[in-house]
Amino acid sequence: MRSLIIERKLEQQRKGDNPYIEEFKDKVQVGSTIEFSWWDMYGRGSGVKRIIRDIDSEGRPLVKFNGYNNWKIEWTEIEDIWKS
Repeated sequence: MRSLIIERKLEQQRKGDNPYIEEFKDKVQVGSTIEFSWWDMYGRGSGVKRIIRDIDSEGRPLVKFNGYNNWKIEWTEIEDIWKS
């Protein structure tokens, strides 16, 4: 049940025009540091900093997080990106 709630929340974030795409799409590069918020089945958090390891087919950053090697960060979850 909890995963359905999270999936609905993410689906709401993905809908419509997203101003975050324009703000961050040029900054997403492998090796840059990213700060983001996150949702999973057990809760949510923010202020997490990771190194971008890869980029998916839609340009979203992938990082190593919570035991996953390719945690996909949605555009609305990005707080900041900078070169390390």
